[in-house]
Amino acid sequence: MKSQIKAFTRKVSLFLALAMVISLISVVPAMAQTTVHITTAQGLVDLANTINSQSAGTSTTPSLGDYYVEIDADIDMSGITNWQGIGVPQSWIGITGTFDGNGHTISGISLTNTQYVGPKGGLFNLVQDITIKDLKVSGSVSSNRFIGGIVGRALGSMTIQNCIADMTLTLSNGASNSIGGLVGQFGSGQTTGGNTISITNSAALGTFTSNTSSNPVGGLVGHIYSGFNVTVSNSYVAASLNNSGGTTGALVANNASTSLTLTNCYYLSGMSSNIIGTDTGSTNTSGCTSFSAGALTASALNNGGSAWQTKSGVNVFNSYSYPALSWQ
Repeated sequence: MKSQIKAFTRKVSLFLALAMVISLISVVPAMAQTTVHITTAQGLVDLANTINSQSAGTSTTPSLGDYYVEIDADIDMSGITNWQGIGVPQSWIGITGTFDGNGHTISGISLTNTQYVGPKGGLFNLVQDITIKDLKVSGSVSSNRFIGGIVGRALGSMTIQNCIADMTLTLSNGASNSIGGLVGQFGSGQTTGGNTISITNSAALGTFTSNTSSNPVGGLVGHIYSGFNVTVSNSYVAASLNNSGGTTGALVANNASTSLTLTNCYYLSGMSSNIIGTDTGSTNTSGCTSFSAGALTASALNNGGSAWQTKSGVNVFNSYSYPALSWQ
């Protein structure tokens, strides 16, 4: 009898111990996303240095810093002479999370061929599963790899909302690369993350130049690899696209996506005769057309509804004499 009681007691003790372990596991919080508020150029450099110093990842498991970044003031980067961008593409190091510009401008960006090999972006070299919103950037990027006004290479899912890039982008030498006014490249080597891309209420301005015919130029996006579902809506391009005999696309340079939907997008007359430079994917285009600076009427923007400033008495043009989005 005593042995039975002891056995029962041991079982109860083991059960209670197991229950305690399970209860402890259940209350252990998940790793919190890091929130960062940035008001200066040095603050942006510090963020880049922190992320770029992470251990290298792989295409299967990128090394990603998970951040919620808030820009709380206009930032002038013209005093930063060694800007490297956020992310190290050749080491699969990048950022995930949210980058909220809060309507501010990051100006004076200057990024040339840096110590990092791979795609270059005005702010981000490599991102995965990220939201970038309410942001304006201006400056220049020069490289021999994929170039984007905001993002060089995007992996996984991404949302760009209410963003404007006014950039001088120059691509030289390296073959089979491309320029995009907002994003240089979606995909390539990716085996992780989502596959849904959304660009809304955004614009690309400036001058985009490829010095070799094998490197296409796109007004908004450079190259979209297969496997992505991409939607672009209520956005426009007012840029000079220069390519040495190569392919240009007013909105997209190369598309090999699973699905690409372009809705109510505009591009400056004379940029390119093609909305998409080379299209081998599945594309649906609706309400996309060219416009002449200063000649686009409110009625021509009706497809976008409230996305554009089309209210009575409100000019649909901003200070550039281009279409104005309602949030500008």
